[in-house]
Amino acid sequence: MKTLLLLRFLPDKVYNASNCGDNCAYWILKIAKMQDITISLYHMMDFGNRRFTARVANTGEITHTMDELVLIAADCLRGDFA
Repeated sequence: MKTLLLLRFLPDKVYNASNCGDNCAYWILKIAKMQDITISLYHMMDFGNRRFTARVANTGEITHTMDELVLIAADCLRGDFA
């Protein structure tokens, strides 16, 4: 909950969203519709079947679905990004 409040009211920082858990994915997407935010993830957070727009900082790629995000994340975990 604290991280979600920080994301909403201090969006210029980078927050470890892995501490939130998957139950916060809905709220992260809702906050991101209101303003640009930056989060770091150390696990594959499940954003569900909803469409979203996210830029993966490691690669600069834009993703709109979990399927796309998983493929990009797999490359990042293997170290195949530029």
